[in-house]
Amino acid sequence: MFREPDKNTWILLARHFAGETMAEEETEISEWLREPDHYTLYNQIKSDWNMLENMKTQFNTEQAWTKIHKRITQEGQVDRTVSGSSQQPVLWKLRPSGTLIRIAASVLIILTAGFVLYMAGIFPVMKSGNIDVVTLANEEIKTVLLPDGSQVFLNSGTTLTYPRLFKNETREVSLQGEAFFDVAADASDPFVIRADGALVKAVGTSFNVYARENEQHVDVFVESGRVELIEADNTDNHIMLESGYIGTLTQNEVNSRKSGDKNCIAWKTKQMVFYNTPLSEVLKILSDVYKVEINIREAGIDTTQIIGEYNNDPLDHILKVICTQNNLKIEKSDNKIYLSRI
Repeated sequence: MFREPDKNTWILLARHFAGETMAEEETEISEWLREPDHYTLYNQIKSDWNMLENMKTQFNTEQAWTKIHKRITQEGQVDRTVSGSSQQPVLWKLRPSGTLIRIAASVLIILTAGFVLYMAGIFPVMKSGNIDVVTLANEEIKTVLLPDGSQVFLNSGTTLTYPRLFKNETREVSLQGEAFFDVAADASDPFVIRADGALVKAVGTSFNVYARENEQHVDVFVESGRVELIEADNTDNHIMLESGYIGTLTQNEVNSRKSGDKNCIAWKTKQMVFYNTPLSEVLKILSDVYKVEINIREAGIDTTQIIGEYNNDPLDHILKVICTQNNLKIEKSDNKIYLSRI
């Protein structure tokens, strides 16, 4: 359950965005970001920070600083002891040390309930802004908590854009890449994803959307519930997908099939089943799941049939089993893995 950050955390975040934190404090922030709810809040603050740079003319940052500094002073100084140090606690005081720290104070004002009325003149503009969450290539999965309580798990190389608040009886987000959605049930407000020429519409269900740039197709796998796949430019072209089905939009064609692929969301679950699966396909799945490049050094072994089931097993263990069963060897070079014949 989400809990409002305490005073010390607000100050730490302000120092972080102002570029005034030490290494120990950055470590503390990294630990704090392990919670999905905290990560969502962090992205909201980051979005506010960027927006405020273009909004400084709409309010007095000097006055904003004065107000927040006065409040911090009245509530007391913040004890911060450097981890692993025998030194006495260090008392941090925020000082008006430039434009960045004043913007940080403005961020605090916006996000702290006690100052919402003060910022009422610009707060509606802030609420209408969008938040972008980006995962880089080979980056670990990120979890995003949306304003309606829906959860989104982002695979690497993915961009999710969503509004600070859903409104007008529609919950709409945009996706480029791959993500798994666990949508909060709300029959009156459909959940819609815009993804590379497709609309994916649901009420309360869980499903995976694959919409990689330049792939020329969008795939939707439904884990539970029902999901509608629609061509964005021709909404009459649509199909309803049941649990266990995959829908595909390719150019102007929409179709569905029963999913026989147990590995289509392996990137999220790390559960994989291989039954006479070509080695080339196995390595593609392993590369996606473990965010590492795995290649074949020799022609002819790519069609080797692989059999095995794995559930969150270490990559080294999986590759060792595959190589032992098929007389292959592993080589590592430049953060890449290669398989070849012994």
